[in-house]
Amino acid sequence: GMPKETTIEDAQKEISFKILSPKYTAGYEFKSAMPNKEDEVESVILNYVNTDKNDAIVIIESNSKNSNSIPNAEKVKIGDIEGEYAKSMGGSMLSFKKDGIVVVIIGNLEKEELIKIAESMID
Repeated sequence: GMPKETTIEDAQKEISFKILSPKYTAGYEFKSAMPNKEDEVESVILNYVNTDKNDAIVIIESNSKNSNSIPNAEKVKIGDIEGEYAKSMGGSMLSFKKDGIVVVIIGNLEKEELIKIAESMID
């Protein structure tokens, strides 16, 4: 069915992997979590908003096995995990894998800020 907007706590009841939520959010506030299940693939979308800047950060977490590499990505370090960073579509995205879960963070933020958000998810 259609994913519904809910809290991280309620989304966690539907998702078997541990949902990672950032402790550092660059001033954006949590808005909603959207869990989804398609066959074996589970995912959750976390939405964070900054009403002053009328802007949003989207974090997608999935246990999908086919992790597509980002084209033209730059390798970055997130703690001791290797991630990928790329600018795209007027924003930027950071992708990394933790305990078999693929995490993608998308927002209009500098690379360093995205890395700080990612690091705050894996501590």
